[in-house]
Amino acid sequence: MLTILSSLAENESISISENNKWSIQRRFRNGTYKLSYPPYGYGYVGGNIVVHKDQEKVVKRIFAHALSGIGTQRIAQGLNGEGISTKRGGQWTGTTTRGILGNEKYIGDVLLQKTYTDGNFTRRTNKGEKDQFFIENHHEAIISHENFEVVSLVDSWRI
Repeated sequence: MLTILSSLAENESISISENNKWSIQRRFRNGTYKLSYPPYGYGYVGGNIVVHKDQEKVVKRIFAHALSGIGTQRIAQGLNGEGISTKRGGQWTGTTTRGILGNEKYIGDVLLQKTYTDGNFTRRTNKGEKDQFFIENHHEAIISHENFEVVSLVDSWRI
């Protein structure tokens, strides 16, 4: 009897998970998906993503340094040296600044479903296994498209 009840509970869990995935996919498609955690430089006001003015200055500075050839680790060290904390109050790292430099949200666009959870509940980077959804002009940009593209071509910030 316990085996049967376990099997039913497992099937119900799978069904709920699939329904949630379907709901998220639908919100992706119709553009109503709400980002769970806006990136550094942004916040929510009345359900809309808005620019956080103090953090905006830091984001622009990170991009300016990268454009001038300064590497991500040196950028992070400079921010830490000035006592500027990350969004969650932590220390800057090269990886953190690299994440900002490669994030399309800073030009006002959103790419949804960059990652997904597989059948074993392992988080994976989406390399074409699942549909991705790109929304242009989703919110106010902090960085111009031109600067974002130049930074993506510069190798020095990857170090």
